[in-house]
Amino acid sequence: MKILVCLKQVVDVELNIQLKDGQIADQGLRYVINAYDESALEAALQLKDAAEADVTVLSIGPDRVLEALRKGLSMGADRAIHLKDDAFAGSDSYAFAKAVSELAKARGYDLVVMGKQAQDTDAAQGGPMLAEFLDWPQVTNLIFAQRSPEGGLLVRRVGDEGKEVLTVQTPAVLTISNDFGEARIPTMKGIMGAKKKEIETLSLAQIGVAADAVGVAGSMTEIVNREQPEGRKTGRKVTGEVGAITRELVNWLVNDGKLPV
Repeated sequence: MKILVCLKQVVDVELNIQLKDGQIADQGLRYVINAYDESALEAALQLKDAAEADVTVLSIGPDRVLEALRKGLSMGADRAIHLKDDAFAGSDSYAFAKAVSELAKARGYDLVVMGKQAQDTDAAQGGPMLAEFLDWPQVTNLIFAQRSPEGGLLVRRVGDEGKEVLTVQTPAVLTISNDFGEARIPTMKGIMGAKKKEIETLSLAQIGVAADAVGVAGSMTEIVNREQPEGRKTGRKVTGEVGAITRELVNWLVNDGKLPV
């Protein structure tokens, strides 16, 4: 089974992100693999652990995404592809899905796996759009996957009314929940081995995608501005004896109109 895992590099959400003129200020930023995509890689590696499979990690972007690809290799991926082209600037989920679909078709993958959403946009559009471009079945929000004795995969997902168990035939697109389980930590052997592995770099032309099929021209949406959310108001702290605290809180709720008199 040939598995392609999409890794998106996002701004570390643990940082205090600053905006300047409606855009994220670059100064002091650090990038990490989208946590949902790490779970997706873990899902792919568990399928590989259970039976023969070849896992490729893919990332789109500038050279800084090489760090994400190296980590994917150190976790156990067999190979890595860096899709790099200036024309990607301004691309949305639609444009990225279009490009990945062409790569998946050209390379004959059986399974494309990614996180259910990205931590930076929370759009959750990439997987479903990719499945539509490929005309493959899709299962989203997975928390478990294994090969089915009858062929294809047996999967468990979180639906609107509870957990659902399904079978899906390959080729297929899967999106993975962060509840799938903790992603494995690279071993020292894995880290050293990843440094020796070659990362294949491809341009849009090499996968048969025109430059105007991505970027702003090839996208359906565009981020025109970002706004800082309003900060939470400072809370009120009451200390003292229980009785005094209760009276003060009741007076505050009544006098501030929080409770009807």
